[in-house]
Amino acid sequence: KAGANGVITRYEGASELYYNGNKKFETTNTGSTVTGSLLTTGNISINNVAPKIFLTDSDSNSDFSIRNMHGVFGIHDQTNSADRLVITSGGLIGIGTATVRNSRAMQLTGESNSLFLITGHAPSICLNRDPDDSSDSDRSFFGVSSVSNGFANGTAAGDTIIRGNSSGKIHLATSTSIRMSIASGGDTTFYGSNVSLTTGTLYMPDSLVHYGDNDTKIRFPANDQVSIETAGSERLRIDSSGNVIIANKLTNSSSITSHNTNFYGGDVNTGGVR
Repeated sequence: KAGANGVITRYEGASELYYNGNKKFETTNTGSTVTGSLLTTGNISINNVAPKIFLTDSDSNSDFSIRNMHGVFGIHDQTNSADRLVITSGGLIGIGTATVRNSRAMQLTGESNSLFLITGHAPSICLNRDPDDSSDSDRSFFGVSSVSNGFANGTAAGDTIIRGNSSGKIHLATSTSIRMSIASGGDTTFYGSNVSLTTGTLYMPDSLVHYGDNDTKIRFPANDQVSIETAGSERLRIDSSGNVIIANKLTNSSSITSHNTNFYGGDVNTGGVR
């Protein structure tokens, strides 16, 4: 009756425990049912071939289970039949996937363009083959700086750093010196004494420009043509036929073809060469 406490044992072997007239515990031929919160000061042990704890949402949202599937710990989306997190017995972690491939320590799999988000004042990721990251100098940092040229704290000589900054640039640095910058528009600047190619080809669509002097350049104005400019004006061009065209204040326009030298339009301090 209402407000009563007690235990009911039924003839089919089931037992029911009531508190204040409400059933709180029930045994059946398949197990036990508890209504309300369960508080224990000891351990809870589940012994099964594939033990699980089911978390059922009463608002018709996705239901989940925490389980141990043959030695692999996992959080499983029961509603969509998908593993959301797995940890293998070897310590490998998979997020959004049931399979961690090629012995990766962690694998992220998903449909979003942004699979991993780190926030903070100057968030970064540190990569180091040595688990002791206290002082060695073979680390790589990836992160975002809070200032224009800021880098990761504690970097040592030899560290490689790739960082974004507040102006939208990405900096590649060693120790605390910038070696390359990529602006938000795609312009790339290299900092250093030399840029070397040990093999292969360097391609450019139009110009090779003197740093800090945009009016001095070597251009490729069309296919099979090359030109040289100073002070913003073309001074020399070699066309697709091998003709060399020279233009300056002294000669106005000149042409050198084959093995003959021809100057037109002025004295070039040789008394006029034709």
